[in-house]
This record gives sequence, structure tokens and C-alpha cells, in this order.
Amino acid sequence: MFFLIVHWCLALSLFIFDRPVPPELFIDRKDVIERFRGFFRLFSRGVPFSIAIISPFKHGKTSLIYKLIDVLEREFPGITYVLLSLKDVRDFPLALILGFLSRTSGIEEDDVLEARFEDAMLEKLRLMATDLRSGGEKYPRDEFTIKQIFRIINRYVEASGMRLVLFIDEFHLLDDAMKKYEIDKPYDFIRGVLEKTMISIIVSGSMVKQMHEAIEPWGGRFIKFYLSSLDMEDTIGVLVDRFSRIGLNIDLGFARKIYSSVGGHPYYLNIVCSELIGLGRVDDEALYHALTELSPILTDRFSTYVELIEQEVGRGGIDVIKRVVIRHEYGEKLTMDEFKILEKLVRCGILGRRNEEYFVLDKLFERYLMGLEVTSELILPLVNARDIGEELVALDLLSHGHIPYMAYQSRGAFDIIVRLDKEEIGIQVKRRRESTLYLSQEEVDKMRKIAKKLGIKPIIAFVRHIDEMKFDIKYFPLLGTKYEWNHGHQTLREAIIAKSLR
Repeated sequence: MFFLIVHWCLALSLFIFDRPVPPELFIDRKDVIERFRGFFRLFSRGVPFSIAIISPFKHGKTSLIYKLIDVLEREFPGITYVLLSLKDVRDFPLALILGFLSRTSGIEEDDVLEARFEDAMLEKLRLMATDLRSGGEKYPRDEFTIKQIFRIINRYVEASGMRLVLFIDEFHLLDDAMKKYEIDKPYDFIRGVLEKTMISIIVSGSMVKQMHEAIEPWGGRFIKFYLSSLDMEDTIGVLVDRFSRIGLNIDLGFARKIYSSVGGHPYYLNIVCSELIGLGRVDDEALYHALTELSPILTDRFSTYVELIEQEVGRGGIDVIKRVVIRHEYGEKLTMDEFKILEKLVRCGILGRRNEEYFVLDKLFERYLMGLEVTSELILPLVNARDIGEELVALDLLSHGHIPYMAYQSRGAFDIIVRLDKEEIGIQVKRRRESTLYLSQEEVDKMRKIAKKLGIKPIIAFVRHIDEMKFDIKYFPLLGTKYEWNHGHQTLREAIIAKSLR
């Protein structure tokens, strides 16, 4: 029993989503980390930087910070660091001193004030921290004291030939962490203090709108990293490795299916993989079950995203995202109205921006948006599917990176709606054990009518079992005439390029 428990804990620990991922389990954002290595190299030569890592909740920003710290420790011995999470800090200057003294001396933060330092600058910092913690009057809580703290830290680092990177997580909470010092504009103040030092900062936060407001005093001097999906090739290799560690063997194809089903989102990926581990198997049926567990989270998140878009820029914001960001349908350059809408959506965490390119941060939400013209509800988790045939077709679509929807306007003619290759597809699902089916003239007419009304392409999905389904749009035989299984197209893509029923 003990070994079973250990095995179970090991399995679950491979997919952690309630705390930062340890560096050894990090799924590398190789391009991002390589860019940071470049900044670290420049800093080693005396060029400081200011960087903001911005992402909505659960995109892996804190895990990325721990990975960057791991890179610093292994590859850049001349750069030291202090990590502060303002979520846990009520006195930023005091926390900075304690973190710096602990990092410099190797003494735990809880014990650092009891130590004595031979270096005069470190001892001065210790005395300041002792006074600040006890509420003494020698070092008042004001701008001058904070400037002193940064000046001493900077002098010590420069004298020792080191460089200092200050990591500040949840940076938008600096207001609260500086309240005791009664500074009117703490972000402006910190910017001014840092400009006179050789200290680099990497700040991060999940409250995207507040983060943009926090870094505004720096003007354009902050380099912004917007975290979106994980890289597919990096991820699928890691998935194969991690599942194999616990005796669940998957090939690259199934790993790619898992990745596509969650849009490469790190949080969604961890949930689905943890569910698969809990089931003790990795197959299509298990993946379907795992995705149904994910769906309430998607429903809640997507509703929040839509409400946020409407609140910030109105309902027209969805159209701008679909037309400008996803389809790239605009003139030689953006109009001023389009630009303003996109920038507002960046500031509220729906979009990211890389140079002049805008992109949707949550790729599953991007797919969801593309189905909004004709649908009112996401069919995932397939709770609205009426039979296993619909579930199987929806899972097949999902596993290939396409999100299926349900359109109430099409019920009775089409069971599933999906967007593929910029075209809306309506799918009528037929499940038969035998290799023939019959369609009545009434069914065909209804499909044509609804397809024309909704502007979609009608398709039949003929399902025999979980591994065997075919799609077709040819003119179906009428009642009394057999529709043979081998008449169907093998894949949905083949069906889409075939002649339509319309």
C-alpha cells in the first residue's frame, strides 16, 4: 500500500497546478527563456533592464519566474536576485531588506535580524530592518528611508562586482505594500529610485489591466512578455516522457491530441493530464472523460472573457477580434478605432501583443469566438449531446484542435456546429451498427433549409464505433435506397472539399 501511495503522489506531482511548477518539471518556453538569457548576458556587461511578464491567471507566469531563477543560478553566477511576491508582503521596503540579507548571507529570513554582519553596509541594512519591524523612530517610514535602502543595496552589489535582479510577483499590489510610507505615487517613486541604480527588475502579475497601469510610469521602457500557449513540439515530447515515468505509454500522436484538445494552455493541460492519471489510462475514452471535467472551468472562463470584452469595448469587440486578430481582415493598416479597441483588449488580458502583431492569449477561447455567429452554447462537455454518436464526433473534432458547438437554431437538422478552414460546418450525426443508413426526403430538405438559413455547409457523420467514423456531403439516397458505408469520405476535411448538398 505504501508503494502505491508513493506511486500515486509521484504521478500527480508530474502535473502540478495549485503551486508553481518546479524547474525540473517545467515545460520549456524555449523562445522566451532564450530571450531572457540575452537580457541576462547584457546585464552581466552592465546594461540593466525592466521586464514585465503579463498573463491572465494560470498561464504559468510564476512557474516561469522560478525557471528563470534556476537559469540564473546555473548559468550566471555573477548575477544575484531577490524574489518578492507582493501577495504576501505588507511592507515592501522591509521585505526587500530581509530578502536581500538572506540571499547575500545564506541565513533564513526569519533569523537574519538576529545575525551580526561584518560588512558595514549589510549591518546598516539589518539595523534599518530591525527598526522598521519594531516601529522605531530612527528610520521614519518615508521616501528618504526607501531611497537609503536602495542606495545601500546598490552600493553593496556594485562593490562586490555582482549584479542584482529584483523579481516582484503581483507587482500591481505595490500600492498596498507601500501604504505605511504614505507615498502618493509609489510606482512613479520606485521608477525614479531604480533609475539611479544598476538594479534590473522583472515584474509579473495576473491582474492584467492593473499591471498595465502599474508600469505606465516607465513609459515605453518596460519590455512586455505576454504568455500564451505552450509550444506544441516542446510539450508533446514532455508529455510522452512524463506519462512513461508512471507506466502510461503514449505515442507522439496521442500527445499531440492532448495538446490540441486544450489549445496548449498550461492550466488546462495540467487538469486534463491529472484526470488521465487518476483514471490510470490514456485513450480516447479517457480523454473524453478528462475533457468533460475541464468543461465547467471553460464555461466559467469564457463567460467571464465575453463579459469583460463587452464591459471594456462593447459587443463590437468580439467582431474586431475575429475580423482583425484571427482572420487578419483589415486594410493596409489598422483604423484608429480598431487600434483603440485592440489596445484596450490587451490591457484587460484578452489579447497579447508582439511587436505589431496582436493575438488571443487563450487559444481555446479563440476557437470559441470563431463559433459565435451561429451558436449559443459550447457543446463541450457534450452534456447536450443526445447520444454517444454525437459525443464521439465532438471528441474527434476536439482532438484535432477544433471546438464543436451546438446551435439551437439547427436542432433537428444538425447536431454539431464547427468552424474549419474559415467555414461554418453543420454536422448531422448518424450512428449505426450496420453499414447502411437511410435518409428521407424530409430530412434532406430540412438539412438544406437550415444550412441555407444559417449559412453553413451541411455534412453527415456516419459513426460505427469510437475508432470508425466517416463524413459525407454527397446527395444522399432517399428512403428505400441503401446508403453504403464505403460511400463516405474518410475524413472531415475530405468531406469539406467535396461537393455540397446545397
